[in-house]
Amino acid sequence: MNKRNSKTEVTIGTAADILGVSINTVRLWGKKGLLKSKRHPKNNYRLYSISNLEQFAELNQLNRGRRTLRAD
Repeated sequence: MNKRNSKTEVTIGTAADILGVSINTVRLWGKKGLLKSKRHPKNNYRLYSISNLEQFAELNQLNRGRRTLRAD
């Protein structure tokens, strides 16, 4: 991973920790198109933008009480 990626993008495990959910939930949200990721060119790991995760977490908080974003 280059320096740029290490500061602006994280792997799925870190993304799950940031969002307070399981790795499987992050994968499912990605499959449903709720969270976007890209693949690391060398190891094919999913990479999530920290800014996208922050926006997603904020939207998730705003939507609590009106509808749920949990993975079913």
